[in-house]
Amino acid sequence: MRIAYFVPVLLVIITFSFTAKSQDISIKYISSKTNLIEVPKNKAKFNYSTSKFSDGKIEHVISDIKTGIIVDSEYYLVNEPIGKWLKNGKILDYNFELNRVKNTGCSDTLKKVGIENIFLDDDSLEYKAPVFSENYLSIQSFLLKNISYPIRSLNNGFEGTVVIGFYINESGKIENTYVNQSLDPLFDKEAMRVIRLLTFKNAPMLSNEFVKTCFFQSITFMLED
Repeated sequence: MRIAYFVPVLLVIITFSFTAKSQDISIKYISSKTNLIEVPKNKAKFNYSTSKFSDGKIEHVISDIKTGIIVDSEYYLVNEPIGKWLKNGKILDYNFELNRVKNTGCSDTLKKVGIENIFLDDDSLEYKAPVFSENYLSIQSFLLKNISYPIRSLNNGFEGTVVIGFYINESGKIENTYVNQSLDPLFDKEAMRVIRLLTFKNAPMLSNEFVKTCFFQSITFMLED
């Protein structure tokens, strides 16, 4: 996956807060939001604070050292992303349950009749594919536009594939998302977050009838050489 970096928009946004009393707070100086290596204060551009709470929650906040404006924020329960993050001027919503299911008994009706790509029409099988609500040409273009590679995994050189299962209801909305093939909480939660953003103008149709079937989408997080 190609990793794109964007010029951050400096905004003060209250994204998420913990009510538990902080147990431990540490602050260090860094020169880059994407490289958390500590540097001397006179060479730093950002403050990087970490607050650990007695209930296992962890808060990481990056602020501009000159203005004090928060430019990035992350929240975890142990090592699982939670709450609403601020990344590159965008809000990433991880405020949902991480569902992992190895075997749902899900029957992929479309594959059974020969549909290999759920996002492409197949006139020979009278299949009408769901159409993206926004002007994406493919699921790959949607993923590239919306995926945020976890910075901690990026810095540690971690990569791999997550498989997300989901349904498209009669209104073209995504429901019942779950992790069918897990990697780790960071990748799993990000993959689920992105799939939950999908919306379609129509439901999948087979012989002019709505077909309820589960879909599986592989999302590969890959670092460039």
